[in-house]
Amino acid sequence: CVERLEGTAPLFEIVVAEAHTYYASADSIVVHNPKVKKAKTCREVALGGTPGKHSKQGKAVWARAQADGEAQVTASGEKQVYVETSNGNWEWKKFDKNIHMGHDVDAVKWWNSKGYKYGAKSQEARDFMLDDTNYRFEWGPLNSSNGAGLKTVYRKPVGWGTKAWPPK
Repeated sequence: CVERLEGTAPLFEIVVAEAHTYYASADSIVVHNPKVKKAKTCREVALGGTPGKHSKQGKAVWARAQADGEAQVTASGEKQVYVETSNGNWEWKKFDKNIHMGHDVDAVKWWNSKGYKYGAKSQEARDFMLDDTNYRFEWGPLNSSNGAGLKTVYRKPVGWGTKAWPPK
C-alpha cells in the first residue's frame, strides 16, 4: 500500500553490492539500486563509439559481406554471417547479439600510430571509426579476445593537457 505524505524527509542513496532490487525496512519496502554510470574506456574517450551493426555503416558492411558470400538470409528468413570462431573454424552464425563489428585495421594500433596526434574524438578519429570499409562482422567472443590479446594501451592524445590519462 502506498500512502502520500506531505512535507520533507531525508533521502539516502545507497548501493547494495550484487543486488539490483532488495527489501528495506521492517515493512519490506522494495527498493532499486540507482543506475551507476560506467566510466568511459580510453577507446570511447579517444575515438568515440563503434557504429552498430544496424547503423548506416553496419548496413554497408552487411551489403559487402552479402556480395562476398559471407552474409545470407536463409529460406526461413534468418540472417546469418560466415565468421571465424574461437576454435579457428569458419561457421555460419546467426546475425544476433554475438555478432560484432570488427575492425580490419585495429583501432588501438591506428590510434597509437596516427590518431593520438589529432586529439580525442577529432574529426580524423571519428572518420576512422565511421568508415564502413574498415569493418567486417566478427563473432563476439573472438572479437573480444582479439582486442584483449593485444595488451596495448591507448596513447595520451595530443592536446589532452595535464588531465589524467587514461581517464577515470
